[in-house]
Amino acid sequence: MTSSAERGALFVRGVKKAFGSQPVLTGVDLDVPEGKIAAVLGRSGSGKTTLLRVLAGFERPDAGSVSIGGRVVDDARHHEAVERRRIGYVPQEGSLFPHLDVRRNVAFGLSRRARGVRVDELLAMVGLESLGKRYPHQLSGGQQQRVALARALAPGPRLVLLDEPFASLDASLRAQVRGEVLAVLRRSGTTAVFVTHDQDEALSAADLVAVLRAGVIAQLDAPFQLYNHPVDADVASFVGEANLLSGVARGSVVETGLGPLTLVRPAPPDAWLTVLVRPEQLDLRVDDQSGAAHEVGARVLSCDYHGHDTTVRVRAEAAGLPGTLVARVAGNRPVKESDPVRLRVNGAVEAWSEAPTSGGVRPSGQDAPSEVP
Repeated sequence: MTSSAERGALFVRGVKKAFGSQPVLTGVDLDVPEGKIAAVLGRSGSGKTTLLRVLAGFERPDAGSVSIGGRVVDDARHHEAVERRRIGYVPQEGSLFPHLDVRRNVAFGLSRRARGVRVDELLAMVGLESLGKRYPHQLSGGQQQRVALARALAPGPRLVLLDEPFASLDASLRAQVRGEVLAVLRRSGTTAVFVTHDQDEALSAADLVAVLRAGVIAQLDAPFQLYNHPVDADVASFVGEANLLSGVARGSVVETGLGPLTLVRPAPPDAWLTVLVRPEQLDLRVDDQSGAAHEVGARVLSCDYHGHDTTVRVRAEAAGLPGTLVARVAGNRPVKESDPVRLRVNGAVEAWSEAPTSGGVRPSGQDAPSEVP
């Protein structure tokens, strides 16, 4: 029978790590299947880099276990050395050897017999076959990252770890290099884990996203699932912009200041819910005084134009709503500051049984139930 540790390229259970009296990881569980790319997303200081260092073997966990490719590399009884784990590691700055040219950087750590053909293959894979004789200072930031990736892939690792690999790149270059690096990883079929604090990067680049919070993985899911069905309001607010409302459940509907909204799943009758409305769900039209059913009047506070879309912040006139709501509309929509607009919500909404958020109040005319389920 195949054990659970053998089902995934990376299998982490109950990993804890503290530095002195300061706990950093308090029980991390993480499972990344073979050939998948996972992003570990978290706020600054959440322990992302510590987790990566534990996986690599640079730090030993205080408790828990780490298995790679079906073999335990760390637990209470055993700690496998870094060089025996068959892990490729790409730090933030790439950390190329400045005195070695590209070919010798990539070949570092390979046996003399394995160098020739393997280095040619890797340079072709990362699109740098013509730059083998250049030194790191003669390369762009994106080229240096691709060399660092080629060096990490050279020994044929079971797992590649990348620590904020694109953080040092200019915004205009970042998306291009990220696409190139991830394309190489996918072509090679290598399982990879990268850490980032950039939500857009995690959602657009990874097969799986793990949100690290308070020393544990709060949610591990495919990007679509994570964004549209977060486990709680905190994850919802962290992964993208979120309008959080309070409302009371009526079966498959929740009554809010934006009117009755359809729930993704029914809730207990009369339960107070925290409701998630993503900005793109908030349909906004310039007020023509012909209010349709379930529309709420509002006034535009600000517009942030991004070309392809515009982020619009509005103040709604209805009771029971936060002071500011955020909508996202097409960039060619003629909306400007101080415009009167009308709002309505498109699609079903995610919600959780918990106390109303501090940004909103309960809809008027409704009494709180004595107990929230």
